[in-house]
Order: sequence, then structure tokens, then C-alpha cells
Amino acid sequence: MRTFGSVVMLLSFILFVSFLPTAEAAVPQTYTNDNLWSTTHDMPVSFAVQDDGSITGLTASGKQFSQINVATDVDIRLQKFTIDEAWFYVDGYETFFAPTDEQAIEHAVALRSVRLVTTE
Repeated sequence: MRTFGSVVMLLSFILFVSFLPTAEAAVPQTYTNDNLWSTTHDMPVSFAVQDDGSITGLTASGKQFSQINVATDVDIRLQKFTIDEAWFYVDGYETFFAPTDEQAIEHAVALRSVRLVTTE
């Protein structure tokens, strides 16, 4: 059974890999955190969703990408998307950058606290 968070994460992934800017531009030789959101995104030619919700795939230019679960000791689902030298995190509510998994977990926990306070 897929949860709402799983659906949001899968949709975030599909949205990322299918995004095409309006201007014609070449896919960068290497994606980095500096160019990830300002360059053309390579189209996926295949991807597989694992039983745990992790995703692995290949783009049209041969780039491997993944969106894997980040282990946490709290009840938060967190995934890290990587392609080349670039990465970002998805927590079921938003996409964000953090330098490390630990900082991403802290960010997700803090945002969860804010969401819980504002919905009560």
C-alpha cells in the first residue's frame, strides 16, 4: 500500500526528471548543485521503483540517478536524489538542499514540528 508521502515523493521525482526549460540548451556535462536548477534536465529513459520506495534510473545521455531513503531514527520519510555531483532531499512535503544527511534530517524534523504546531 502506497502512502500519501510515497506518492508525493514519486511525483516530485517525476517532476524533476521531466522538467524542460523553455529555451533550448544542452544538458550539462556534469550536474552540480550550482547548475542543477538552471540547466536543461536530461530525460529519463528508464527507472525502477524498489520495494522500499527508492528509485534508480538512467537518462538519455547515460547519466545514472537515484532517489534513495535516508535512514532516520524519527518517524519522517526522507529521500536523497542524486545525479552526477548534485543532490537534494525530498521529505514528502518539499524539496530542499542540505550539505549532509544529518542536516537534512534536522531540517525535516524542524519543519515537521512547525507543521504540527500550525495544524493544531
